[in-house]
Amino acid sequence: MNSLIIDFLLIFYMSKLSHKTKKRLKKELNTILEELKGKDDENKAIIVEGIKDKRALKEIGLNNVYTLHGDVRRIARFLKEKGIKKAYILTDFDRRGKELAEKLKGELTAQAIDCLL
Repeated sequence: MNSLIIDFLLIFYMSKLSHKTKKRLKKELNTILEELKGKDDENKAIIVEGIKDKRALKEIGLNNVYTLHGDVRRIARFLKEKGIKKAYILTDFDRRGKELAEKLKGELTAQAIDCLL
């Protein structure tokens, strides 16, 4: 299943890249997926912008996925209370997504939660 998703992403978003580059990116994406699926699910959170994003990640077996709704400070406090130690922020690449990611990163860092954008 993971391989099919990665192949789709590579075809859909990166059709103009060389075969060598696609192969390298596929390997990197596999590594990222495996890290996201890692053993410490209860200590990490994956944060996305919308419910469709959350559903898509749940379909490929990722747990502890939260949507960004409401005040980012409140979300950061909620995650801290749940005992989250590491957060993966997966927002859209548009201006709004980047702004949300930066604000959330600041709030999570203030709560001593390690962040990856």
